[in-house]
Amino acid sequence: MRNLLMSSVVALTMTSSAFAICPQWTAKRVGSLDKNMIDEASGLVTSVLQKGKFIWVNDSGAEPVLYATGMDGKVVRKVKMANFPNTDFEAMAMGPCPSNRGESCIYVGDIGSGMGWRSSLKIGIFKEKDFWSFGSIRPEYVIETKYPNGVNNSEAMVVTPEGQILFLSKAEGNTQIFVIAPNGRMSLVASVDTTKMLTGTRGKGPLITDAAISPDGDKLLMLSYSDIIEVNLKSLVGITQRQWKPGVDFNVIKGPGLPQQETVTYDGQNSFIISSESEEEADGAPQIYSYTCNGF
Repeated sequence: MRNLLMSSVVALTMTSSAFAICPQWTAKRVGSLDKNMIDEASGLVTSVLQKGKFIWVNDSGAEPVLYATGMDGKVVRKVKMANFPNTDFEAMAMGPCPSNRGESCIYVGDIGSGMGWRSSLKIGIFKEKDFWSFGSIRPEYVIETKYPNGVNNSEAMVVTPEGQILFLSKAEGNTQIFVIAPNGRMSLVASVDTTKMLTGTRGKGPLITDAAISPDGDKLLMLSYSDIIEVNLKSLVGITQRQWKPGVDFNVIKGPGLPQQETVTYDGQNSFIISSESEEEADGAPQIYSYTCNGF
């Protein structure tokens, strides 16, 4: 099953001009979310069709609604998802549409299972152009899947530029990476010792709360409650983790210390934003931070 991930990642990295991990980042606060609308953000993606715009979703218990904002966090659009109720929305990704890879689709992961209570997980796939055109949208596809190894939990999902869906587990110890086949079958393809990588970090430590893949598919961000790990995806298939070198295969990026940071997205090849789903902050609103690489 590891070959599923290998074939995808190798195909992506063979077309890339560089594999370097950024050695130094600059972070700054750029905005805050309207807590009357986005009060518990659990998913975030960067728009492909609208430059400088971001799409968010709230956690369980909220309406099945997608929100668009600028980097400042001000809501500019609100769209209802029809026929896709929110059991426990925990992740989002932007990727090619299954029916037309030339179009961008929003993948919404109804995958929350913190106590291992769910027997199946669902991913709703919505055309991004519909989001910007209509007040209510229906999924183009709904994928139903379940973990191959029994009880598990994930709050992180990415879609590669080739359309492959990956889940990252949220658990103490190793972070497991799963791939979902077109028929919905999920397979375990890799395991990363994020506990070791985040040794000595602050807060709740190594639990992975969200993830994002770079626009060219070369790098993976893994967000934890404390800090952020950027991994060279080629390292997942090229060498064993014990051979990984900081600054080459991965880098740990200091987080801003948000109380419950659970959303991350690249907004460029060498920049990303993160936010929190908590209101336990200075002005009572979840903050947005922008990170820019200044080490190349």
